[in-house]
Amino acid sequence: MKKNELRALLLEQRMSFSPEDVHACTAAIAGQFIKGSFTSVQCLLSYFPLTERNEPEVRACEEHMRALNASMILAMPRIDIPQIAMNACSIDDATVYTKNKYGIAEPANGAIVDPADIEMIFVPLIGFDTMGNRVG
Repeated sequence: MKKNELRALLLEQRMSFSPEDVHACTAAIAGQFIKGSFTSVQCLLSYFPLTERNEPEVRACEEHMRALNASMILAMPRIDIPQIAMNACSIDDATVYTKNKYGIAEPANGAIVDPADIEMIFVPLIGFDTMGNRVG
């Protein structure tokens, strides 16, 4: 099976999940995640899940990280269309969000984080192969 065919199949399967299924998967992911020890992480780049694509909610994992290290920087991606780039922008409770051209929420304000400072990244995916590589 080709990668694009596998991605389509996996997305179709995920889209068939009920809201209860998505909630259960989210809880399972968070339950596994909090077993780890990430006290030294100073900067986390996360993402806003696309609920219309049944992406799992990562907020519980972010909150766990923040509980381990209150000074940790939490950043979200923001696309820079003129530069054809994506930047990580620090966020806090005062951050204002707008939807980008893809309909994805992103911070309208916030300092750009140096990529070298990012120590952990949450990446949305549809699936992975037997080697742990992201399929889509």
